[in-house]
Amino acid sequence: MTFWTMGGAAANFLAGIALARALGPDGRGLVAVLVSISGIVSVAAAGGTNVAFRAMFPLKIVNLRAYLAVSSALTIISLPLLTITGLLLAVLVDNRIAEVGILSSFVIFGATNLLWLQAKEGLNAAGRITTSALVGALGSILFALAIGTSALFWPESLLIVMAAYVLMNVFQLILSAVWLRLELRPGTRRGVRKLLKSGPAYLAYVFGQELAFGLTRPVIGIFSSLTQVGLFAVGAGMAEVLRLPVLAASQYVLHDSAKGTLNYKGILRLSGLWMAIIGMIAAALWPLAPTLITSFYGEQFLEGVLTFRILLIAQVLLVPFLIVSRGLVGLGSRWMASLPGIVGLVALAVSSPFLIPIWGAAGGAASCAITFASMSACAGILLTWQQSSRSPITI
Repeated sequence: MTFWTMGGAAANFLAGIALARALGPDGRGLVAVLVSISGIVSVAAAGGTNVAFRAMFPLKIVNLRAYLAVSSALTIISLPLLTITGLLLAVLVDNRIAEVGILSSFVIFGATNLLWLQAKEGLNAAGRITTSALVGALGSILFALAIGTSALFWPESLLIVMAAYVLMNVFQLILSAVWLRLELRPGTRRGVRKLLKSGPAYLAYVFGQELAFGLTRPVIGIFSSLTQVGLFAVGAGMAEVLRLPVLAASQYVLHDSAKGTLNYKGILRLSGLWMAIIGMIAAALWPLAPTLITSFYGEQFLEGVLTFRILLIAQVLLVPFLIVSRGLVGLGSRWMASLPGIVGLVALAVSSPFLIPIWGAAGGAASCAITFASMSACAGILLTWQQSSRSPITI
């Protein structure tokens, strides 16, 4: 995990504290729903082309000009999709979303978020991984400053908050454009069709995960209330920090397994090691939950203690999936690696309607724990199956 990655995570954490204190549980919940859904729509609209480009660019199958052209076209296509989604949210979650300012900012944020996701993977594919992390961190720092300013002068303005999200994306896009321009080479677009054709295979991998990770917030908003979404959001904001070092380690798992230097047993050992590490950290944080929530977010979020504690357990249960799924991709099972996300989505769909209406945010956290456990179990079974077959499974 790089210095810039940690810096960006710290800035986002501070921004989350400012948001919660300024907007309260209800307002924080509405923002969480808007941001989560825009992220899901952005990933869907990208069609897996960003991940496909990262895999295909080093092989010179597709060039940067083709990728940028596809990204621009997909962004235009996403606009009506985001608009329809926003209007649907206004019916299902809160009618404030239908207000012109909020709806417009939601659509613009979703479109710029899609462009930033594409630009980030473009930088990564070009070998500018540190630059990508730097741009992301600078955007997060600007966002934290904007949210801090908003909390001081316009503490209850949802429109200003959404404008801060848009500002962050635009800033990141401007910085990305500077470096991406340096990577452009003379010539025509090459590989547009191959990029669009390969995208869905990668989309199946990333979209299932995006839904499993991001859908809980809007589902709580539908089956319970925005206040409960706010309680869940602050608990998740703290608990999901435990995910960062595991995500960083999983990048090396992908790299080493693809090179053939990390085998089945090595992947399992790493999974067990990281599960033990995250488990010990979660155990240490468990008794501190009330103090952490009231210190960071205030007494109005104290009801979220149980939610935070359940989410700590959920992060431990997620560890095997994060490690093993990357190993599956590295070993050549791209389609197989997408199945745990689908299994998790089914687990979320089955558990949420039962748990959330009764227990609200805590029920959403329990649903997350069930979802993550299902994803990890599925990934482990698939890895074992692949090992027993002694060849990559590609279905």
